[in-house]
Amino acid sequence: MPTYTAPVEDMIFLFEKLRNNKNYNEIKKYQEVTPELVKDILEEAAKINQNIILPLAKAGDNNPTVLKNGIVITPPGYKEAYKKFIEDGWTSLSCDPKYGGQGMPKTISAFFDEMLSSASLSFKLYSELSIGAYNCISHHASDSIKNKFLPKMVEGKWSGTMCLTEPVCGTDLGLLKTKAVEQPDGTFKLSGQKIFVTSGDHDLTENIIHLVIARASDSPTGTKGISLFLVPKFIVNDDGSIGPRNGISTGSIESKMGIKGS
Repeated sequence: MPTYTAPVEDMIFLFEKLRNNKNYNEIKKYQEVTPELVKDILEEAAKINQNIILPLAKAGDNNPTVLKNGIVITPPGYKEAYKKFIEDGWTSLSCDPKYGGQGMPKTISAFFDEMLSSASLSFKLYSELSIGAYNCISHHASDSIKNKFLPKMVEGKWSGTMCLTEPVCGTDLGLLKTKAVEQPDGTFKLSGQKIFVTSGDHDLTENIIHLVIARASDSPTGTKGISLFLVPKFIVNDDGSIGPRNGISTGSIESKMGIKGS
């Protein structure tokens, strides 16, 4: 039976070394993040990873994800573990308190990510792209979009992805074929195909927020004509409630040598 012991003492040692510098200590919002608090967080992180997440590694490889009636079904135990995962607030560690986050330094969430990757990389990948989508929206979206989407993403009720690669382009995204046509109401209608979308569909969250690169009909060729569009799996109403299913479908699950639970 596989075992994993989180290197909590090593992580605390690294945190104390990092904390012992002038630049870090001048960051006002982190002054209350003491080594004692970090130790408590990491010890709880070790418990959930060693006791709940670790068994999912083997379970995911023995019972991989399946695509059934257009919906990706995660391996046994994943939904229960994810429910505990978000109830304990692990998705919100380094997120902005304005949207329900805990405001911890990225250092702390990086330690947690290391534990999560070591315990079960397949399970980790369901929240891996969410923090990237969160950061992108947080830095570049309008306040109305932030207020509409970020609280649920921080809570873990909604997850996020990045939809970049296409069958015709990988490293050279300037060749992408996905099109975006502006509609009378100011929204855009996208058409195209994306591949290698990590956690592009699953049954762990109520909604999935896809960040999709596409080319608007009036944009130039090459990378200068690429725009980023927010495409939710389910349309989100103005009041934040979930509306009808968007026009997104999953064609297949990528065949992989490992991480089959993802």
